[in-house]
Amino acid sequence: PNPTFNSITIEWKDIHAQPNDIRVFSSDGQLVRNFVIDNLGTNQIQIDASKWISGLYLIQLITDTHEATRKILKY
Repeated sequence: PNPTFNSITIEWKDIHAQPNDIRVFSSDGQLVRNFVIDNLGTNQIQIDASKWISGLYLIQLITDTHEATRKILKY
């Protein structure tokens, strides 16, 4: 859910279009987490955000052919 308290679930529609990397940035552009994704065999990943401070974060998904960035608000 967005906003979130403790966890973020990222889901993509096509299992064959899974991201290679998922990067989490703070609102000031600092890299908070970087996930290198191997073959998950699923179309979602759960990220533990319970230890992050409250604020705005940017989630960047990178595939072989696309990039997408979404805002997440952590309470």
